[in-house]
Amino acid sequence: MVSLLFALTTLLSLASAISLPPNLHSRQATSLKPGAWIITYTPNAANSPTYRGPLRITSTSDATFISGDLYNGTVQPNPADGSPILPRNNYWGFVRATKLTAGSNRGFSLNLEFWTFGGFRQTVRYWDTIWAGQPVDGGYIVELSPASAPSGYPDTQNYFEGNVKIASSGAVVGKFTMGWVSTYLRRIKLEIGTVSGAKVPQADTSGTRTWKSVFAEAGYDISVTVGKTDIPEPSNTVGAGWFNEEQEHDAVLTYRGPTDYDKEWKYYLLIVRHMVESSRGAMIDPTRKYNGIPREGTAIASEWRVGTNPDGTPDTIDNVPWPASVVGKKFEDLQDPWFRTAVHEGEVP
Repeated sequence: MVSLLFALTTLLSLASAISLPPNLHSRQATSLKPGAWIITYTPNAANSPTYRGPLRITSTSDATFISGDLYNGTVQPNPADGSPILPRNNYWGFVRATKLTAGSNRGFSLNLEFWTFGGFRQTVRYWDTIWAGQPVDGGYIVELSPASAPSGYPDTQNYFEGNVKIASSGAVVGKFTMGWVSTYLRRIKLEIGTVSGAKVPQADTSGTRTWKSVFAEAGYDISVTVGKTDIPEPSNTVGAGWFNEEQEHDAVLTYRGPTDYDKEWKYYLLIVRHMVESSRGAMIDPTRKYNGIPREGTAIASEWRVGTNPDGTPDTIDNVPWPASVVGKKFEDLQDPWFRTAVHEGEVP
């Protein structure tokens, strides 16, 4: 999940720090296939590594959006896996396209910027990312043509390669390849664990809004597993069935299945009866104070009584009373808001 958090923080940090070029929102070509691609950048410089990573392409009726990430020191990802997941420590930089121009014979050119990653810095509540003040070499132009796809690529008609040129001088500095691998932009895993007797949120009352369908709308290929469903409840001064944040964090680390964040983007949803710090649901350890890894999971409270605070006092929504039809009802018995909250907390990272 840290990889997922890291990638999303990447996008948010750049979006807030750098104004988007106006031509990024102009649809110059319509031929690029939406979804995830695997890209490689091999500089001409002697002893330089080949950088690899995912490229994400989405389109609306009037715009095409292209961004990705590059990692160094990694082996070539397997195209059959879909969007690649690579070791966190090998992350090198963020890639964004500022212009897409159609060419002849299915060729095209991309204006690309590579923004190198400089680490993290702590803010008041969270950790922010640090980026170079300008793109590498001021930006590149890559002229791409159809090429023979290596073995394993699912769409041999959507594999391209070309030279990387410094935009300001035209000097050729390397080679770039890109091959389509999936309709999904990312792939993630969710594991759900519960205390004894708690309901597992799987869908809304219609049965059509599921984890799979909701995340697919955002381009995520999610696989959901139900893990331990009899997680022991801790004892504390608040009372039986209550978890504080540290106890939630301990439960995640103790009872989730094997997890390797360098090979999978995984998140854990913990279902408890009551939460000390939040009435309904919240991220677990957003400031990474317990083990140095933030937001490895989230928790929601199945027996929260609607319209009350954790201490039992009446709650309001922006000073507006809760509807009388739901006040006092157990949260997990209201299937639609119960599922919506689970999805909301599960997508925070």
